[in-house]
Amino acid sequence: MARIRDQLQPEIERAIRLHQAGRIADAEQIYRQVLARDASNPDALHLLGLIAHHAGQPKPAIQLMSAAIREAPKVPLYHLNLAKAYRAIGAEDEALASARRAAELAPTWPEALVELSACLRTAGKLDEAERTAREALRRHPNHPEALSALANALADLDRTDEAIASYQAALRARPGWGEAICNLGEAYRKLGRFDEAEKYLRQAIRLTPEIGNPRLNLAMILLAREDFERGWAEYEWRWRQIGVNPPAFGEPEWDGGDLGGRSILLFAEQGLGDTIQFVRYASLLRESRGAGRIIVECDRPLVSLIQTVHGVDEVIAEGDPRPAFDVRCALASTPYRFKTTIASIPNRVPYVGFDRDRAARWREELKLSDDVLNIGVVWAGSAVHKNDRNRSCRLADFAPLGGVANVRLISLQVGPSSQQLGDATFPIDDAGSRITDFSDTAALMSRLDLIVSVDSSPAHLAGALARAVWTIHPYIADFRWLLDRDDSPWYPTMRLFRQRRKGDWKAVMEAVTRELRPLAESADRRRPGET
Repeated sequence: MARIRDQLQPEIERAIRLHQAGRIADAEQIYRQVLARDASNPDALHLLGLIAHHAGQPKPAIQLMSAAIREAPKVPLYHLNLAKAYRAIGAEDEALASARRAAELAPTWPEALVELSACLRTAGKLDEAERTAREALRRHPNHPEALSALANALADLDRTDEAIASYQAALRARPGWGEAICNLGEAYRKLGRFDEAEKYLRQAIRLTPEIGNPRLNLAMILLAREDFERGWAEYEWRWRQIGVNPPAFGEPEWDGGDLGGRSILLFAEQGLGDTIQFVRYASLLRESRGAGRIIVECDRPLVSLIQTVHGVDEVIAEGDPRPAFDVRCALASTPYRFKTTIASIPNRVPYVGFDRDRAARWREELKLSDDVLNIGVVWAGSAVHKNDRNRSCRLADFAPLGGVANVRLISLQVGPSSQQLGDATFPIDDAGSRITDFSDTAALMSRLDLIVSVDSSPAHLAGALARAVWTIHPYIADFRWLLDRDDSPWYPTMRLFRQRRKGDWKAVMEAVTRELRPLAESADRRRPGET
């Protein structure tokens, strides 16, 4: 076997030269010819895996690279590229293990340390990611990828000014590097310095016109500025981000035209709140685009809620078998397909329903009284959200509301953050532990006077139900909440309370409390937002 591999080595080297020259098909043909003579040749297996990875086929890439490692377990390059392939499919633990192994085998190799830093970031180990990038720079000062890795870790740690300095250093080391320019623009966006952000993002677009990352970040700015015409078009570039694998469909994409009775699948590809926000377009598909059967595919906890939406004929959970349909559209693409402007947002509410029997049972179970304001509170969103540490707060931040007379606080919080109820220093009742799904939450919300929530799916649900909802936002709010507004054109019954200084939830809750007191003190309290 060793003699055969020695004989095949010139062929491997020729294929590598073709690979590096961009002649991928020719290189792949040679790799396969090598494997025909030596089925376990590790170089050929690894390099075929690399081709699959760059072609957006991470699963075959992982299989081929893993096979190469079984044959040659101490080659750091194999582990490095396997880590990248795992990271492409979101397999955080496997990616981190592979990156650690690459760094163990080659502790002074900057590329291994850079990839390890990236995997540590993805796994949420931000302090270690920073240390690893700094170790790479200690060994290799002014290494551009290491400077960029450090900047990425600092940006995730919300040390944005330091991140900007590190991105700028990376660009001095490698002028015209599109990825670093894009990340620099995104860092300025996170600081609210939108003019500078837009300048760098447009520069990145000129340098990397086929990559979606800078265009998506630009979309966030345009949409926040209410430039919907350009913003929704740029938002479609989310499918062409680095590391994003669009879902595969055999059916064509809907182009926004008349459907003429054809069936359409609306599918969720983002968070639960996004699904609730954009499912409103289902009724418009029937009313103005002649849709026949409308099918919605969403996360399982939303299925029973989405079944109440006017115009929706069938709801399936993601991963379940799909019925036949003619065309498809991502839910988050519906505003683009409808050419939605700030003036044409379809904001008739409510557009989701609730079970009235369950609502009556909630009132009885919680012994809700009309003598006080019954306020549902949510202080944390999903921990996997990339901006969760900014958008979520702590239950303790709601303490000022607990001090308002004639107010009863009821927790709608689910998930790990609900454990904070055990440390509450003010009266609050736990309903979240009894909530089964979003339909259950909707029924409960229908019997509350007000919902106060961070920017998460319950806030969207309350708005879609036409309940009074006060949403509290970090210093840089998500694009859908626009800029410097205290209302939302998406949800007429929603009020927005924004941080004026980064991380300052205290001032936000003081503003909420000031607005709440007159409602609680009113002798003939009319439920806020109720008609």
